[in-house]
Amino acid sequence: MTKDEKEVHVMTLLSDCYEDTQRGKKRVRTRQTYSVNGKLVCKSAFMASMDISNYTLKTLRKHKRSNETFAGVHGNTVRRQPHSTVYKDVLRVVSFIRNFSDEYGLPKLAAMRGDNALPVVFLLDQNYKSACEEQNVRSL
Repeated sequence: MTKDEKEVHVMTLLSDCYEDTQRGKKRVRTRQTYSVNGKLVCKSAFMASMDISNYTLKTLRKHKRSNETFAGVHGNTVRRQPHSTVYKDVLRVVSFIRNFSDEYGLPKLAAMRGDNALPVVFLLDQNYKSACEEQNVRSL
């Protein structure tokens, strides 16, 4: 099962036990019962059989109490991290390496071997960061 399918399956297996107290009042806190194949088991056996952690179980219980039966969505699914790489940046780095290797690269003098038909070029430079600063672009 995928992660979302497994979480929905675990939420369907969870059941809250609302028992009345001895005085006839409704319980404020619910008691959780865990069952595997129709048999009641302890919490650790349930987590082991479902292959989930204590934190995941706690999150799924909280999610079920909010009466939502769909899988939860991670909070960072929409936001892009500020340090993440953009495809345009990757293309810029690849073009820089190709252009630089054409100008300043040292070709390997040994004969080509095997199926590799691409020539090997050694790059001896540390000027990428200064080149990015001159162009006012982000260096990776």
